[in-house]
Amino acid sequence: MRAFDYVITLFAFVYALATAHLLTTVAELIRERARVRFSWVHAAWMCVGLFEILAWWIGMWDMRALPQWSVPMIALLFAMATLIYLQVRLTCPNIPAEGEIDLREFHRRNGREYVAAFALVAFLTILVNVLFGEMTSVRQLILQNLAVVPMFVIATIAAISFRPWARAWSAAAQIALWIFYFATLQGALN
Repeated sequence: MRAFDYVITLFAFVYALATAHLLTTVAELIRERARVRFSWVHAAWMCVGLFEILAWWIGMWDMRALPQWSVPMIALLFAMATLIYLQVRLTCPNIPAEGEIDLREFHRRNGREYVAAFALVAFLTILVNVLFGEMTSVRQLILQNLAVVPMFVIATIAAISFRPWARAWSAAAQIALWIFYFATLQGALN
């Protein structure tokens, strides 16, 4: 087993936990749909979380070229995986056994926290892309910042804004940027 295989296994567990939590929440919301007051904005932020997990998991493939993995490097990337999990977890509401599940109210009360968590992950992603893009000579990592920098700026504005429309606009912009990212900036695995 190569160092990459060993290390990616750890990160894959964290990404899998985040994905499982998000998908479990979606399944519970579908099951309890009669009690759910739906929010398109909240649903968009849940999609953003899923896109973020996918992008990081796919992006880890570019790290296979690294000849060695230092403990600080592993710690940094594990911290990123952990932050992504936390951001996704903050986006997913607890589903009570009884009563209305108001996703609009959930977003109103908690949106600032999970949008800010996404902004933090985006900011750190910019740094990781530059650092590892240089280390691995994978220019594509640096180019991915063409989408990640606007994601960070838009999410930061939404996180500090007191206006509900700012988070709604930011969610729509994030979805558009993720489509751009996967269509043009995320290369195929080979």
